[in-house]
Amino acid sequence: MYHAKANSSITWIANGNWAAQFYNGTPLKEGTSLSASKGVELKTTVTDVKGVYHFAVAVEIGGEVFLDAGCPTIIID
Repeated sequence: MYHAKANSSITWIANGNWAAQFYNGTPLKEGTSLSASKGVELKTTVTDVKGVYHFAVAVEIGGEVFLDAGCPTIIID
């Protein structure tokens, strides 16, 4: 699980092309999904709505796609 303060930022980076999708609500001001290329740092801002948020992520490495549909939660407090 990852704790963040309201209106703070989270930086995302992966070893492959990736995409993440939030479900049952999102902590992101930018929407419910995000993606980036391998090694690119993506900085997002979380909302001021406190709560527990769940997401899934897919990463493509070497032509294979790996999915984690039960990622640790993000908690905004």
